[in-house]
Amino acid sequence: MQEKDSLEIARDEIRRLTEEIIGLLAERMRLVKQVIAIKEAKGLPVEDVNVERKLRRLVVEKSRDCGLDPSFSLKILNILLNESVSFQLREKREKSFTPTEMLQRARQVEKEKGEVIHLEAGELDFPTPKPIVSALKESVDSGFTRYSDPKGIDPLREAISTHLNEKFSLDLTKDQVIITHGARFALYLALSRLLNSGGEALIFEPAYPAFRRCVEYLDGRPLIFRTELEDKWAPDFDRLEDVFQDPPDVMIFNYPSNPTGKILDKDSLNRLVDLSNKKKVPIISDEVYMDYSFKPFSSILEYPDCRSIMISSFSKSYSMAGLRIGYAVASRSEIEIMSRIQGLVLTCLPEFVQRAAIKALECEDDVKTNVETIRRRADRVNNLLRNSEKATIYEPEGGIYLFPRIDILDFDSESFSVNLLEKHRVSVTPGSAFGEYNKHIRLSLCQPEERLMEATNRIKDLLI
Repeated sequence: MQEKDSLEIARDEIRRLTEEIIGLLAERMRLVKQVIAIKEAKGLPVEDVNVERKLRRLVVEKSRDCGLDPSFSLKILNILLNESVSFQLREKREKSFTPTEMLQRARQVEKEKGEVIHLEAGELDFPTPKPIVSALKESVDSGFTRYSDPKGIDPLREAISTHLNEKFSLDLTKDQVIITHGARFALYLALSRLLNSGGEALIFEPAYPAFRRCVEYLDGRPLIFRTELEDKWAPDFDRLEDVFQDPPDVMIFNYPSNPTGKILDKDSLNRLVDLSNKKKVPIISDEVYMDYSFKPFSSILEYPDCRSIMISSFSKSYSMAGLRIGYAVASRSEIEIMSRIQGLVLTCLPEFVQRAAIKALECEDDVKTNVETIRRRADRVNNLLRNSEKATIYEPEGGIYLFPRIDILDFDSESFSVNLLEKHRVSVTPGSAFGEYNKHIRLSLCQPEERLMEATNRIKDLLI
């Protein structure tokens, strides 16, 4: 009988080790189930940052001992951690409750039971200003339907840089701007640029759900930093300093905040930037709601020495959500790299939409009117809920949402939201969509005032 050659022997050993790895993965998931049961019995949160970071350090040390690239091992660890967390969340609930998924559920209820008051999605009820619509039509009629530059057309990039220069007293050029398929794709491009394989992205919660999902999709690990209503949603800098002893790859924040309406004060922003510079951790700043500020707002762009990518959009300020046009602002070198990624994935954005966006930047009177309308709505809903004595709300400093905590024993935002939708035909987003905030619900202020009042009264009735 012919003996196996060295190649066959090596392949047999690889198969054996692969089979062993699969068995170990199955054993790991069995232990994850044990952890779920223990955490639920003790009322502990799903994620424990300190435990995770100790494990990361162990993996790095072991990798070096074994002659492995630590970044490769950390990539595998991130996949395991992300799957463990997803598994735990699946065990806790049967369905997902993001704003988009709640909107889909609400539309189904609407078909079956009649009109629903939509407070789940952040799509403003204001019409797109007429000059924008006219510019859109004229651009199509003029033949602006061909390929354009992956960065976006020069006139729009120039218009955005000029607009931001005037707004924040900056000195940007068009070469620091890229036009993207909405702010969400700007986020994806920014993370593609700044998040290393196997790396961590620090996210301040409660947070826009896409932050976590984009990080996980890129095989990164969300490093969750909780903020609390009792602290006025401000970060605890003593805890943050501890986290930065082992710096993450990137820090993501969003002010005015979706969902809380928080705007970070200047001193706190200074401290975050100082920490970023000291630890060489770049910042992604989501400033989609910057125009919806009810108090002075500072942009990350006002810190030119900080490595950052600012992302924003035309969706909210100019009621152009369906036209899917956003942008990012960064150094020229960052924009060049992001442009290559966008060109690979999307080729370019429609030029006729970009030309309509140039006209949008001339519609500042519409923006001011819309902001005042949202502020008035926030005040009315805020006051109505507070009078119920069942809700505690941080008065929003900006944005287009309220994020009340419901002060009822054993309140569960997910079951409440389903009940509210199916029996009272009001659709809200459970707080659990934004992190482990299941005592909260998010209310979008994107409905006319009378409908908002009607929806709020239905919510109050259910809380009695």
